[in-house]
Amino acid sequence: MIRKIGGVLASIESLLGGLIEGPIERLFKTKIQPVHLARRLESAMRDGALISVDGLMAPNHYVIALDSKTYSRFEGARSNIQRDLERSLVLTAARLRCKNVEPFKVELIEEKSLSEGTFKVEATFLKVAVESIETPKEVGEPSVQLPKGPEHTQVMPTLSSDVLTAAAAVIEMVGPTGPLRRVPLHGDQWTIGRSSDNNIVIPETAVSRYHATIKKNGGQFIVEDMNSTNGMFLNGKQVRAAKLKDGDHILIGTVEMIFKENH
Repeated sequence: MIRKIGGVLASIESLLGGLIEGPIERLFKTKIQPVHLARRLESAMRDGALISVDGLMAPNHYVIALDSKTYSRFEGARSNIQRDLERSLVLTAARLRCKNVEPFKVELIEEKSLSEGTFKVEATFLKVAVESIETPKEVGEPSVQLPKGPEHTQVMPTLSSDVLTAAAAVIEMVGPTGPLRRVPLHGDQWTIGRSSDNNIVIPETAVSRYHATIKKNGGQFIVEDMNSTNGMFLNGKQVRAAKLKDGDHILIGTVEMIFKENH
């Protein structure tokens, strides 16, 4: 397990390395760039992860100490940089199948003792005050809620043939610890998010209350982000909206949803 995770991290670091070891790095070779911070955050997540009873748990609080000159250069964009780095941590954790029990928090601080062009990162587990997560109400059409904790089965539930026949498409949901369930798509629109009134509820702090929608327009399915905090990813690429085709992978929080058309 450890060797496999290390291999994934090595691949990610190699990819990021390729992004900065070209003309851009030569242009800014004396300056720290946000992409350098993102690489170090990945290493800090790997080094600080804990092995819990149901998988890896990633640190949620990251403090990046910058030298005074770099901190001053980042000052005007500090909030945006912190937010972008927090989003990058969500993607990294999902790819590594690490769970986060609280939202990721990144802080850029100044440390005058650091020499120019250097920085350091500290990753810890910190309790962060967040809005409570609701449970589905027992009224109206029930929403699909993912099971919590390690007690859920790893076997993908089997849908009856009549349910499959009636559905235009099916979403296969996979979490950090394995398969979760299949969701048949009936009707023309489905909402996904943390709030209990969504059609598909994902009770994770990294997921917005109303995170995304899937709509059927004619014979075409379209997935669209609803201005979520951490975004969504289609086949590994962050998108705002996109047409879905059979076999597409949608990543929201740490849950991967595989879109299967019912031909």
